[in-house]
Amino acid sequence: MTDTMRALVGGIGPEWVLGEVPVPRPGPGEVLIRNRAAATNNADIPMLAEADPTHGGHGKEFIAGFEYAGEVAALGEGVDTWQVGDPVMGSIPSAFAEYVVADHRFVLPRPEGLDPPIACALPTGLLTVTVRSPPPGSRPGRAC
Repeated sequence: MTDTMRALVGGIGPEWVLGEVPVPRPGPGEVLIRNRAAATNNADIPMLAEADPTHGGHGKEFIAGFEYAGEVAALGEGVDTWQVGDPVMGSIPSAFAEYVVADHRFVLPRPEGLDPPIACALPTGLLTVTVRSPPPGSRPGRAC
């Protein structure tokens, strides 16, 4: 593995810029994921606009994106729930990069046969369905 990776960086101007940044290292309880695919979601464009220094944004550089799918590339200290090579997907800041570091508890297994370009679009959708679904026994017009 190299020391740098490609990533889409925001906070430089009105568009994301493809840049070379250091590959993150997993800390205790984290996994390093080799990102094979990333998807956009409803937070990506507003974050880019808020950071655009040419239009009054804060100008702090950041790696864009949230949705990813790939394989576990390395394990941080104390991680015994994953193995290197496990297919995974999830939602975490800085996903528009070749490598992503995530807390091992928030990484989802990627179902067998589900290709990364499809899997990367699922995490936020699955979370939305889970959060927005009414609990069993609830009735319309009545608070849960």
